[in-house]
Amino acid sequence: MPSRFPPLRAPRQAVLRPFRHLPKLLPVVGLAGCLYLLSDHLAEFEISELGQALGKLTVWQWIYATVLTGISFIAVGQYDAVIHRVMGTGVAPGRARIAGVRAIALSQTVGFSSLSGGLVRLRCLPELDLWTVSRLSVLVSLSFLASWAVLAGGVVLWGQTGPSALIILFLGLIGWRVARFRPDTALPGLSPAVGPALLLWTTIDTCAAALVLGVLLPPEMMPGFQTLFTAFLLSLGAGLLSQSPAGLGAFELSLLVLLPQIDQAPLLAAVLAYRVIYFLLPALIALAFLIRPATIPLPASLQTVDGATLHRALARAPQADWSLVHQGAEVALGRDQSTGWLLRMTARCLVALGRPLGRADLAELHDLAARRGRAAVLYKTDARTAARARGQGWQVVKIAQDAVVDLADWSLNQPKCRQLRRKLRSLAEAGVRIDAAPLHLPLADMDAVAKAWAARNGGEKGFSMGQFDPQLLTRQQVFLAFHDETLVAFASFHTGRDNWVLDLMRSRDDAPSGTMHGLIHAGLVAAEQSGVDRVSLAAVPNWPGALAGLSARLPGQAGLQQFKGSFGPAWQPLYLCSPSRSGLIMAALSVTCAIHADLWLRWFSGAKRRPTPTAQHDHAYFQFETGLQACDAQGANFRAAAIATPADRPQLTGHPDDQRPFPPA
Repeated sequence: MPSRFPPLRAPRQAVLRPFRHLPKLLPVVGLAGCLYLLSDHLAEFEISELGQALGKLTVWQWIYATVLTGISFIAVGQYDAVIHRVMGTGVAPGRARIAGVRAIALSQTVGFSSLSGGLVRLRCLPELDLWTVSRLSVLVSLSFLASWAVLAGGVVLWGQTGPSALIILFLGLIGWRVARFRPDTALPGLSPAVGPALLLWTTIDTCAAALVLGVLLPPEMMPGFQTLFTAFLLSLGAGLLSQSPAGLGAFELSLLVLLPQIDQAPLLAAVLAYRVIYFLLPALIALAFLIRPATIPLPASLQTVDGATLHRALARAPQADWSLVHQGAEVALGRDQSTGWLLRMTARCLVALGRPLGRADLAELHDLAARRGRAAVLYKTDARTAARARGQGWQVVKIAQDAVVDLADWSLNQPKCRQLRRKLRSLAEAGVRIDAAPLHLPLADMDAVAKAWAARNGGEKGFSMGQFDPQLLTRQQVFLAFHDETLVAFASFHTGRDNWVLDLMRSRDDAPSGTMHGLIHAGLVAAEQSGVDRVSLAAVPNWPGALAGLSARLPGQAGLQQFKGSFGPAWQPLYLCSPSRSGLIMAALSVTCAIHADLWLRWFSGAKRRPTPTAQHDHAYFQFETGLQACDAQGANFRAAAIATPADRPQLTGHPDDQRPFPPA
């Protein structure tokens, strides 16, 4: 039965209900408070003095201020270009910069930057939906606030302790950011380089804006740049926190307090002129351009695909290692879906891996890369595609050679396989058993072998190079080596309709000599029995000119080439291609950094290897791309003398038609 008496205290919701609209009034309250304090501060100020100070401004001061404003807004546009790339919106950097400049020009004048800026971006970029534009606007605002906080703190620290402490702080922030970095599938372009890039553009933006204010001051009253920049940054922060339009009131009040050595009349005249040039003029220009609605650009000729279209493309893939789509790569097809590329992205490049599907258009690849704010790169492409790229003005350099075994005329008894036969006999004497078609993969034991290999070779790489991934292994053809019923090594192959590509080679320290030879030989036999035409044993670095001698002296490279040469392959050149010479250098550095990114991140953060998988393992891991090395480089595992396998062909055991597309023997 309900009580006849009301509760002694009203519910919390009822108490707070009258105050629910208070946050909306904060900008108005902040503006009123700042104007009140400013009027109190200027109680003895004469308006006529302001007019006289404005009249003393020269034409050159206005010109210099206008030029510096343009420089500042060029940097402002880069915020949007960076965030578009981080979010992977597909908007070309030029359109992103223009939309960002217009959005910030209006939003900084009318206030409510995320809302007003979002509306402007939505009109400038009609191909984006409201949710994407809202996320973009919020990220731009938050990234600027974070960069401003770091920059303001650094400038204040510089004034107190000198440049050494600032350098230490900056390096510490970079190290902390790298150590804490974790890839985010919602932000595909996020990388440790984003923070420094945003900080650089914020520095250029705010330095130019501070100089706009500085050149509008009388030359004899111009303070030192460090003093001016510090006062400007702190006043800018006060204006941002006040939430008033253009920071009105808070900005002026802070400058008057932080620059007491400058007379009020010249300082307020400079601030008024600054607001006309830096706020009013850009806002009017942006508003004029917004009168005419933007048109939706034509979609790119190349489009990334998924679902059934992706499966059809994989069935027609020119190389079996298009299975890298299961480790983060993507497939982009032309309009008729008869041509396409296997793509990976690095921080600065859109990398097309290997051979394209059909006669894919290089211009379409370049256009897709430009829309994503990256440079187009062909990595480990074949000679025919490289020749076509050179004919279209691209720069081409040979970087590797692929060991390809043509099974139509391959025989274990050919003279080139003499070392292989010796290794196979040695392995047979050691009693190693090769399981060529296991019914179930012992993923936990395989993970232990992979850990031992990674510890011996400095860890796994990524990008176009194989990484231990249980999900991908269940889609591959796997060969296991047992010694005394203990798994000592395994190898895996990407499988295609007419070719296989070697992916992983992992072994324990105590694996008998010749074990890896035996696993690869078992793969060749299985591929031949399944009707495959050729097997790629993956690439060996082969750099041009003076770099060739350097690459030959890298740890394990001579042994790696000798190991693959024991199978009697045909060596096919692979190339790195870019539209420009400088692009070649950037591509080589970018791909190399991507290949080793996982290693560096683990080293910085001290992260442990992912947990041991089980047979029911169902986690997908974000994979990184890597540099100019072979995708199965073994390092110290390959000595001057190569390694062995069983002399007799392994007995192939069939398994059900599961995810590994290998017919029972």
